[in-house]
Amino acid sequence: MVLVFVISIAFFFLILRFCVTLFNFISNPKLNHFPRNFDDKVSIIVYEPLLVSEIEWFRSVIGQDYQNFEVLSYTSDPLLLAKQADPRVKVFGKQDFGNKSLNKLQAFHHLSKIAIGDYLLFIDGGLAIQTGLINNCIGRMKVHNLSVLSIFSDRQIRFNSQYSIWTLGHYLLLNLYPLRLIKMLPTPLLAVANRDFLFCEASFYYSLQPFSKQSGLDEIRFIRSVKTYGGKMESLLANGQLIRPVPTHFRQIGPTAKKLNELFGNSYLAMFICAFWLCLAPILILIFFNPILFIFYASLVLLNRLMVSLMSNQNPGKSLLYHPLSISMFGIIAFTGLSKSIRKK
Repeated sequence: MVLVFVISIAFFFLILRFCVTLFNFISNPKLNHFPRNFDDKVSIIVYEPLLVSEIEWFRSVIGQDYQNFEVLSYTSDPLLLAKQADPRVKVFGKQDFGNKSLNKLQAFHHLSKIAIGDYLLFIDGGLAIQTGLINNCIGRMKVHNLSVLSIFSDRQIRFNSQYSIWTLGHYLLLNLYPLRLIKMLPTPLLAVANRDFLFCEASFYYSLQPFSKQSGLDEIRFIRSVKTYGGKMESLLANGQLIRPVPTHFRQIGPTAKKLNELFGNSYLAMFICAFWLCLAPILILIFFNPILFIFYASLVLLNRLMVSLMSNQNPGKSLLYHPLSISMFGIIAFTGLSKSIRKK
């Protein structure tokens, strides 16, 4: 009786996730091309873009079609970026802020006060902007009267083994959150966003101010406060317009684990519970083999992965091939994170 109950819970969780993914697949939550050209001023605020030679960050910004922008960059090594000579690029260091080194939140806060754009784009220095992204963001903001637009970047995967970890972000996001409902529903509980790309209406951002001068912009609190204070936000997939290269070393998994935890409200316990049920279902199927249950489970997993791969521009075959390893790695990440959080307490 207990076994039947556990299997029922596992399959209920699987079916629920499949329904959410199916909703996302049908609603197609991608940033689409906007035919009209805009000329609104955009202030691009970036922190420590030190991988310029590797991902050509400045070239992806300066060389694109949208030209009415300014770049406000904070770096601990201004000489490194001095070579990127362009009148629209302004590089700041600690010497510009009383010789005080700033963290990301503080830098965003200070640079936002200097910005003069109609829109503020807070972006991570590891993201490569593709042609048309900024114009399409402005069009989306204007047509849907948005206060904040967040874009989840595509992953630039070079090696097959990277499918075991770096595809987890999109898989969990599209399994857990119906992205089209974020704009429609007023509850802050659905205010999920990629804090590495926040496209904000400047007037709304300055009026909200959910931060202190000491701590700077708290992105998570800012995202949750948008709907609380009457703003409209939307989170979409990049549709090839925003790309993040995948780290080449698995020891760089720390930031990815942190981002996965943000999908669960920064609760390692919630992430562990999700990982537990994801890992438990196939184990039960293998131990208590039932052909009907096996076919049912395998079909849902296959279709789920296929839809996620197509939405996030991943290779469907490789995603399916590495799915068991990917779920196993998610279980290890969740267990490790929960253990560390318990030890800290």
